[in-house]
Amino acid sequence: PEDRPGVTPRFFRADLLDLKNGAYRCTYSSLVNMGSYTVSVTRDNLHIGTSPFTLKVGPGPTSNLTSLVSGPGLVQVKTGVGAALTVTVKDSVGNARVNSDGTPMSDAITVSVSPSDTNVSYPTAFAHQGNAVYSGTYTVTKA
Repeated sequence: PEDRPGVTPRFFRADLLDLKNGAYRCTYSSLVNMGSYTVSVTRDNLHIGTSPFTLKVGPGPTSNLTSLVSGPGLVQVKTGVGAALTVTVKDSVGNARVNSDGTPMSDAITVSVSPSDTNVSYPTAFAHQGNAVYSGTYTVTKA
């Protein structure tokens, strides 16, 4: 990938396989931010074929380690009063989980409260607020 201000591309795995017929197969996984990158395939500093190529990088699968949850509904609630939560869904590199047009990817957000005998009404769905941020409320109906 080409250099971009504020982005340091890092590849954690790259494999080059000699197919024994004059061709090679290169596979790699990248840890880069979303966006467009230039991939150059060269030999002796000369581009091969139609290199360079434009590579579009989108978000990876949802990561529970980098996704965030916040809001007063995590700390204290009152019976009969809606408790608000905000969830920001990210991939393992911290990219927001949205499509290239900004629409949300299919991430199911659920809330559960323990102990199980607590009466709770849950939101039917968390509303997408933009940039992979979802908000919703739940209400504890019995203390």
